[in-house]
Amino acid sequence: MAEQLGVKIFYGVNIGVDKTIEDLHQKEGYELVFLGNGLYRPKQNIGEIYDTKKNIFNSKTFLPLVSE
Repeated sequence: MAEQLGVKIFYGVNIGVDKTIEDLHQKEGYELVFLGNGLYRPKQNIGEIYDTKKNIFNSKTFLPLVSE
Protein backbone atom coordinates (compact mmCIF):
# COMPACT_ATOMS: atom_id res chain seq x y z
CA MET A 1 0.00 0.00 0.00
CA ALA A 2 2.82 2.44 0.85
CA GLU A 3 4.58 1.66 -2.42
CA GLN A 4 1.40 2.52 -4.33
CA LEU A 5 1.61 5.97 -2.74
CA GLY A 6 5.15 6.43 -4.07
CA VAL A 7 7.15 5.24 -1.08
CA LYS A 8 10.39 3.50 -2.08
CA ILE A 9 11.38 0.63 0.17
CA PHE A 10 14.96 -0.63 0.36
CA TYR A 11 15.65 -3.97 2.04
CA GLY A 12 18.98 -5.12 3.42
CA VAL A 13 20.68 -1.73 3.12
CA ASN A 14 23.44 -1.13 5.63
CA ILE A 15 23.14 2.56 6.51
CA GLY A 16 26.60 4.02 6.91
CA VAL A 17 28.14 1.42 4.62
CA ASP A 18 25.93 0.99 1.53
CA LYS A 19 24.31 4.41 1.82
CA THR A 20 24.33 7.31 4.25
CA ILE A 21 21.44 9.51 5.31
CA GLU A 22 23.29 12.43 3.68
CA ASP A 23 23.53 10.50 0.38
CA LEU A 24 19.80 9.85 0.41
CA HIS A 25 19.02 13.52 1.03
CA GLN A 26 21.67 15.30 -1.02
CA LYS A 27 22.59 12.92 -3.85
CA GLU A 28 19.31 11.06 -4.35
CA GLY A 29 16.96 13.91 -3.38
CA TYR A 30 14.82 12.20 -0.75
CA GLU A 31 13.05 14.63 1.59
CA LEU A 32 12.28 12.06 4.26
CA VAL A 33 14.06 8.90 5.36
CA PHE A 34 12.40 6.33 7.62
CA LEU A 35 14.60 3.62 9.10
CA GLY A 36 12.67 0.60 10.29
CA ASN A 37 14.83 -2.05 11.90
CA GLY A 38 12.08 -4.50 12.79
CA LEU A 39 12.55 -4.69 16.55
CA TYR A 40 9.36 -5.19 18.54
CA ARG A 41 10.48 -2.59 21.10
CA PRO A 42 13.11 0.17 21.14
CA LYS A 43 16.69 -0.93 21.53
CA GLN A 44 18.04 -0.52 25.03
CA ASN A 45 21.25 1.26 26.02
CA ILE A 46 21.65 3.46 22.95
CA GLY A 47 22.13 6.59 25.01
CA GLU A 48 20.11 9.75 24.71
CA ILE A 49 19.62 9.64 20.92
CA TYR A 50 15.86 10.09 21.19
CA ASP A 51 16.31 13.16 23.37
CA THR A 52 19.26 14.81 21.62
CA LYS A 53 18.56 14.23 17.92
CA LYS A 54 15.77 16.03 16.10
CA ASN A 55 13.28 13.81 14.24
CA ILE A 56 14.48 10.50 15.64
CA PHE A 57 11.61 8.55 17.17
CA ASN A 58 11.08 5.12 18.59
CA SER A 59 7.91 3.21 17.78
CA LYS A 60 6.24 4.25 21.02
CA THR A 61 6.46 7.96 20.13
CA PHE A 62 6.21 7.76 16.32
CA LEU A 63 3.17 5.55 15.81
CA PRO A 64 0.73 7.61 17.91
CA LEU A 65 1.76 10.73 15.99
CA VAL A 66 0.98 9.25 12.56
CA SER A 67 -2.12 7.27 13.50
CA GLU A 68 -4.29 10.27 14.36
